[in-house]
Amino acid sequence: MIRPNRTPRAAVPVREKMAEPRQDFHRSRFQAAKTSRLNQTHWSSTSPSSINDALAGGDLATIRERCIFEFSNNPNIEGMVEQYAVDLVGKFGPSLQVQSENPAFNESLESSWKNWWAMPDAQNRLSGPDMLKLMVRMFFQCGENVIQKANIADAPGPVSFRLKNIHPRRLDTPFDKAGSADIILGVELDSIGRPARYYISVEELVNGISLASTTSLALDASNIIHLFIQKEPDQVRGLPWLTTPLSTAADLRDYESQVMDAARIAADNAGYLYTDRMDAPFVEVAGSVDIEPRTINTLPPGYRMEQLNPRQPSAQYKDFRDEKLEELGAPVGMPLMKIKRNASGHNYSSARFDAQGFNMAINSLEGYLERNLLAECVGQVARELQLAPTGQRLGPVPMDTKLVWTWPQPPHVDPVKEANAAGIRIDNQISTITDELAGQGKTLEEYIDKRRRELDALDAAGLNQDQSAADIQAADFNDDEGDEDEPPRRKIQAI
Repeated sequence: MIRPNRTPRAAVPVREKMAEPRQDFHRSRFQAAKTSRLNQTHWSSTSPSSINDALAGGDLATIRERCIFEFSNNPNIEGMVEQYAVDLVGKFGPSLQVQSENPAFNESLESSWKNWWAMPDAQNRLSGPDMLKLMVRMFFQCGENVIQKANIADAPGPVSFRLKNIHPRRLDTPFDKAGSADIILGVELDSIGRPARYYISVEELVNGISLASTTSLALDASNIIHLFIQKEPDQVRGLPWLTTPLSTAADLRDYESQVMDAARIAADNAGYLYTDRMDAPFVEVAGSVDIEPRTINTLPPGYRMEQLNPRQPSAQYKDFRDEKLEELGAPVGMPLMKIKRNASGHNYSSARFDAQGFNMAINSLEGYLERNLLAECVGQVARELQLAPTGQRLGPVPMDTKLVWTWPQPPHVDPVKEANAAGIRIDNQISTITDELAGQGKTLEEYIDKRRRELDALDAAGLNQDQSAADIQAADFNDDEGDEDEPPRRKIQAI
């Protein structure tokens, strides 16, 4: 059989055939890198872009708005953030101890810092501890703090330096600078990636409402303190601390609302009539009967009354809720008992263990604030004091000057055990009185000053301050060991 001639297909070059990718060419060695039908949905959101690209693409504004919304409406989130702020700052915030070879310089700088720390806000609204608590709230909601260094001419005292908080939403790239390769998210970088300028949008007040403006101020980086925890190299903006638990917080709040709806529906339906007999008289399905409390009611023949059995909350509701609440504090190391403000499910050892990890996380943030905020402020205060008028001027800074910060510490669960342990550490010379006082949020100078005033008051009252309470008590119970002609000792009652 002779087949008819057919036009041959266009020949494909050999190189082009070899260049065609094969679906099974890349076989991953690692199980974690394999994509299959079962996990492709889970890993569909992965991206090779940097964190700056993701934040500049709109993620930062969206996440920040959602974190602020959740903080404003979720009591669990707000309580967790406020508890974190209280544990970090306490009542008075950190106290400064200046150590150098010049005691007069130390005392002068400490006193000046204490006066400045009482009101460092340029708007005269927030004390130092209040500003630190506001910074904690901004870390959780916005991931960063933008603080402008300002000089207030009419500020009281010899130091005009003040701090002005700027909401991070105002830090953004101006419209006329859009597309510039050196400006990322409102931060202009120099040739090696250091911040050179910050572009702060000017908010206009219209009928008391702040409206965004197209006008921006270019502030030199030397006048800005930008605080954020860096998660990647070259990162220029902070990511809200509530980013990872945000979905968990929203889901948990929705779940609690749904559980409440289910329980409310069961409670609202006080009873219903039910029958499975075909000869029972007909009753309107949509009808209802008012039942008077503490009365016996008759029912149609063949009917019986039932009540909805509430199945929400379930028996595992509390355990499930606790597991989800624990996820909220995981990014900042906060244990469940801190989030719930309840340690009823802990024994003494487990409570101390959970608190130790959280305290270490708090100490880490304290060190960050010391290096990046407090040291800068102390240096600025000292520089202005050196230029102050005669009588208020601070002398030259000694070369060996060291700043020691004492942060408030949480109270101990068992004060007796802690006091005994402190005495053992001091006796064994593995600790000092200064260290033990610092653990209580006190300084040695404060202790000496209070102790001196106490002794002076005892002297003024005519009390024997050299005789300890133990000696007095021993003398009271050993009267019979003295001379028989000695008059009885008078018991001294502590005031």
